[in-house]
Amino acid sequence: MNKERSKKLHVPYPTGPYATGCMELMTEYSEEGCFARVFYPTNIPSDQLDKYSDKWIPWVPNEVYMKEFANALHVPYFIFKYFPPIIGQAPYYIPTISDAPISDKEQSYPLVLFSHGYAATRFVCSNFCNTLASYGFIVAAIEHRSVILIIVKYY
Repeated sequence: MNKERSKKLHVPYPTGPYATGCMELMTEYSEEGCFARVFYPTNIPSDQLDKYSDKWIPWVPNEVYMKEFANALHVPYFIFKYFPPIIGQAPYYIPTISDAPISDKEQSYPLVLFSHGYAATRFVCSNFCNTLASYGFIVAAIEHRSVILIIVKYY
């Protein structure tokens, strides 16, 4: 990694040889649709990731997610709102490049389907998924529709 680091607050950098890209996909806008955050390797050298910090994605998509996340964990929201450096609320970013082209260094890459588990969302394990992608995996972090986080339900 280069010595000049981004000034943006962020989760840890991925440790693999690839800089990573990320996109969010929805298969269809219906009750049967699937929503996922997908991380993947890019052709961008890993030591150049900071040059693309303007294209990093927010760790937490928006404040509504944090409210619902606090509710699911039975934690008062003010903890998330007033202590963001402790909890990790935005403006933390994921050092991955939004919608970057996928690497063409290999003909194909293994796919990992990641399930975040109970009382969580696709962003909770973003660092883990991003790091896997930096080692040459395509990682789809699936957003579950459940009673846990009301905001991922289809309306």
